Amino acid sequence: MILRRSLSLRAPAVYLGAGYLVVLAYFAAAGAPWEARLTLYGAVSLSAAVAVLVGIRRYRPARKAPWILLAISQCVYFAGDVTFYTYHDKLHDTSYPAPADALYLAHYPLILAGLLLLIGYRNRQRGALVDTLIVGAAFAFLVWILLMDPYAHASAGSALLRVTSLAYPVMDLMVLVAAIRLVGPTLRVPAMSFLAAALAFLLFSDFVYTWLQVKGRYGRPGGFIDATWMTYYLLLGTAALSPSMRQLGEPRAPMRVQLGPARILALMVASLVAPVAAIVEHTSRKPVHVLASAVTSIVVFALVVARLAGVASAQRREQAEKERLRSRVVAVAEH
Repeated sequence: MILRRSLSLRAPAVYLGAGYLVVLAYFAAAGAPWEARLTLYGAVSLSAAVAVLVGIRRYRPARKAPWILLAISQCVYFAGDVTFYTYHDKLHDTSYPAPADALYLAHYPLILAGLLLLIGYRNRQRGALVDTLIVGAAFAFLVWILLMDPYAHASAGSALLRVTSLAYPVMDLMVLVAAIRLVGPTLRVPAMSFLAAALAFLLFSDFVYTWLQVKGRYGRPGGFIDATWMTYYLLLGTAALSPSMRQLGEPRAPMRVQLGPARILALMVASLVAPVAAIVEHTSRKPVHVLASAVTSIVVFALVVARLAGVASAQRREQAEKERLRSRVVAVAEH
C-alpha cells in the first residue's frame, strides 16, 4: 500500500520530466526529417490523452465523464497536430484556414463540456461569478481589438478565413470563462493547479497563433509557440495523473471567496485593460477603439460595484451573526 501510494505521488513528476525530455529532443532535432519531428511532437500530444485515461483507471474518480471528455478532446487535438504537420512539412501547404483548423476547433466543444461538467459538480458563490465576468470582459476586449475587429472589417479574405479567425478567440473566451469559474478558491488542490496552468498555456498559445495568422507572420512549426502547446499537453496529463484529480469531480458546499492580494491584483489589472489600451492606441497614433473601450469600462465598473456590494452585504451578515451569538452568550452568562 505504501509503495503504491509513493508511486502515485511520483507519477506526475516522472511523466512531466519524461515529457520535457521529449520536448528537448524535438527542438534539438530541428534539422531532422519531418517524420521524426512529427513523431516526437505527436508522442507528447497523444501522451496527454493516454495519461488522462490512466488517471481515470488508477484513481477511479466518482465522476468520470468530465475526464473522458478531456481525453477525447485531446485525441481530436492529436489528429489536428498530425494533419497540421503533414500539410506543412510533407505537402508544403501553408494555406489558412486548413483541415487541421477544423480539428483544432472541433476539440473546443469537448473540452468545454468537460469543464462545464466539473463546474456543475462544484458549487460556487456569486462573488466568484462576478470576478469571472470582470476578467472575461477584459479578455474579450483584448480579443476584439487585436483579433476579431481586423477581420470583422476587412474587405480582403474569404468568408471561411474570417469565420475561422473569429472562431478561435470566441472559443478561447468561452474556455477562459469556464476555467476561471471552475478554479475559484480551490487552486491549492494539485490537480486543479496543473489543470489551470494547462488551460492558461492553451489560451496563450491559441491567442499568439491567431494573432500571428492575422498579421501574416506565422512561418512554420518549430517555434516557441510549439513549446507552449506541448507544455499544455504535459500539464493536462500531469493533472490527470495527480491523485487529487478525484477531488475535482466531488460536489462541494459553497465556499467563501476571499478577496486576497492575488485576486485583487487580477481584478485591478482587468479593470485597467480598456483605458490603458485606449491610451496606448492614442499615443501610438493608431485608431482608438472608442466605443469598445467605453462599453468595456462601463461593464467592468458596474461589475466592480456589484462585487463591492456583495462584499459589503457579506460583512453585514457576518456582523449580524456575531451580534446574535454575542447576545446568546451574554444571555447564557446572565442565566
